[in-house]
Amino acid sequence: MIKNIAKKILIIGGNSDLIKPFFTNLNNDLIETLCFERKDWDLKNPIPPDYILKEICTFNPNQLIYAAGINVPNDLTLETKEIINEIVSHFNVNCLSFISLVLFLKNELQINLEAIHVISSLYGIYGKKTRLPYSVSKHGLEGAIKCLALELKNTQIIGYRPGFFQTKMTDKNMSNNQKNNLIKRIPKGRLGKPEELSKILLSNILNNNYYLNGTCINIDGGISCGGFFEL
Repeated sequence: MIKNIAKKILIIGGNSDLIKPFFTNLNNDLIETLCFERKDWDLKNPIPPDYILKEICTFNPNQLIYAAGINVPNDLTLETKEIINEIVSHFNVNCLSFISLVLFLKNELQINLEAIHVISSLYGIYGKKTRLPYSVSKHGLEGAIKCLALELKNTQIIGYRPGFFQTKMTDKNMSNNQKNNLIKRIPKGRLGKPEELSKILLSNILNNNYYLNGTCINIDGGISCGGFFEL
């Protein structure tokens, strides 16, 4: 009989709507978590604060979930300096802080993770008007997933590429009319529910398939099959 090994999960961005349902399904006998939110670490500065590194070192995680993110629509009619600043902010939060944390865990704290789970986006492979900063940062994040999978051969790295989910960010960035038009193009005929992503995430943590590595899983109701081309 194989003994269950406790999963000690470091979570960055635990206040994300996509991740919140994850906590409701936890079995405390199998999983311990250490969670940091934006109030703990301002990810616009990609270097983790010393007190956070100290807590992480004490906790000694064997898994990482990186779910932090920023997605602010951008207007290219603004001044160039303002646009570049917005791109830098998105890149720091959505990509560079993730890379920085993984390198600190490996090099400074000498923590060897068995698995890393990263929340990307369909904008990691697609673009959209008003989403230049977000799309650039998510493309960078997916490049990091691939490269780190090559470098960290003993660590499984999985990206999760959610489509359009019912979250506060979706409500903020899309009007009801835009959401209704979008839903018509999603084969499943609705927005995703955050608990659907969390269940997949939890299943991958508890039932490791280590040959799944260095890639991103689409969780989008089928829209990336071509639903957005149905004009």
